[in-house]
Order: sequence, then structure tokens, then C-alpha cells
Amino acid sequence: MDAVRSLSGLNLNFLGLVTTKVTAGAAATFAIAAVATGGALTVSRNGIKAILAASAGIAFVKYNINGVADASVSTLVSTSTTGQACIMVSALKNVGGSDTVAGTETLVQILGPVVDLDISGTIKQGIMKFPVITDDTLIPVSYTVVSFAANNAGTFTFGTSNWNAAGITVSNTNDMAALPRRPMATTIANLGNH
Repeated sequence: MDAVRSLSGLNLNFLGLVTTKVTAGAAATFAIAAVATGGALTVSRNGIKAILAASAGIAFVKYNINGVADASVSTLVSTSTTGQACIMVSALKNVGGSDTVAGTETLVQILGPVVDLDISGTIKQGIMKFPVITDDTLIPVSYTVVSFAANNAGTFTFGTSNWNAAGITVSNTNDMAALPRRPMATTIANLGNH
């Protein structure tokens, strides 16, 4: 008999009552924009409803897969022959509280492993993976693929560099109800621009 998969969190925007998109902003920020009615990001965390209102200019706030704030600097590097890419998951986190009690709902980002790209933008070796989020208070709501093409001779720094920097491609943000069970792909095209 198959084991039952337990879900501790779920993005409720798929119910059709509220439809929103998390998008990369004009600078180094994000926006939660209402696509239809409602204008809020709604999730269930351990059975409790949590909401983050639509807004713009949301700062990049990196967390690790264990639900702990991560102040380390994350970058993608481009050389004359190699670029880099990774999957960035946006999640709702109750900062300073427990579930929705006495905390502040915050949009945070969790980065997957970085892969190297050849001059044509194809992954050189291995596969692109989602971060394996182990903290059930981080509720994934969307993902995007961020890639830095080869031959741009520079460094892209998450949270500091602009999303429209030269050589940077940010795929269409894809809403997600929960983190996929087998979150991986062999090509960037299999993940982005759905």
C-alpha cells in the first residue's frame, strides 16, 4: 500500500477565489500583484489560513531550507565560456511567530543548487533542482528560473543586482500549490516560461 503524503502547507490561490502573481520587480525587489480579484496571497499553514496583501517593492529575503534566515551572499557568475542558473522559490513565512500567531507574514526566497551553463545556455552537467525545503512553516507559492548567460563577465548578486541586469533572464513566475515531489529537470526550458 502506498504511503500517504502529508502536506503541512498549501497555496490556496488555486481555488480561483483569489489569483495573484509573485513577480520580479523593476529593481532588486518583488511584487505581489493581483491578476484577478482579491489582491492577496493566501495559504494554509498547518491548517491555519495566512494572508499577505498585494504590494510592490518587496525586498529579497533569503531563507535556507530549514526555515532559518540566511544572511550569506548568493551570486550567479558569468565568464566568457560559462554562465550559471538556479531555481528560486518564493514562500510565505511567519517571521517572529508561530504559524499565524503573533508574527508577520513575509515573502521569502529559497534558492536551489546552482548549475553551470555552456555558451548556448544548456546545462553543462547534471540537472536543475528545486531546493528541498524541510521546514513546514515555509509555504512555497511560486518559483522562477534565474539564469546568467555566459560571456557577460560579471557577477549577479541576489537582493542587490537588478533583475533586468545585462545577461540576466528571469523566467515567467510559475504559481505552485506545493513543492513538487520530484522537483528536477534536465533543461531550463522544462521549468520556465509555462
